Amino acid sequence: MKVAFALITAVAAFTAYYVYSPMPSTVSERWKLMLLDAIFRCAQDLYLIDFLLQNFIMNGLLDIELKREYF
Repeated sequence: MKVAFALITAVAAFTAYYVYSPMPSTVSERWKLMLLDAIFRCAQDLYLIDFLLQNFIMNGLLDIELKREYF
């Protein structure tokens, strides 16, 4: 139970940290803009993870498998 509470607290804190970004007081709908910004940053981070996995990790694994076949 304590682990679940700690995990939920950590996820909530990380989500709040990721979503919140300071805005000027003149912006009328700050939370909508913050959520939209968080969605775009999340999409950008997911694309970066996909790019890194495809180009570096998977190619490295394929190179290791090809070397094993030829030796």
